[in-house]
Amino acid sequence: MQLFTKSVKETISAEERTELLTMVPIAEKWSVERLEYLIELSQLWETSVDEVMKKLNIQTPPVIHA
Repeated sequence: MQLFTKSVKETISAEERTELLTMVPIAEKWSVERLEYLIELSQLWETSVDEVMKKLNIQTPPVIHA
């Protein structure tokens, strides 16, 4: 999150920006996998994804734009 903050504040170095851009696809992949698992649980439990998240006390992750 620190690299994202630096990017927003425009205080990020070229090296840090490269690192951030490398990390974005990885974070996106994890988000997709997370949602797929939540959907699978919601189908097994015959409820909505929102309800699964509430039952498991899972919060929506922050949105990061690079």
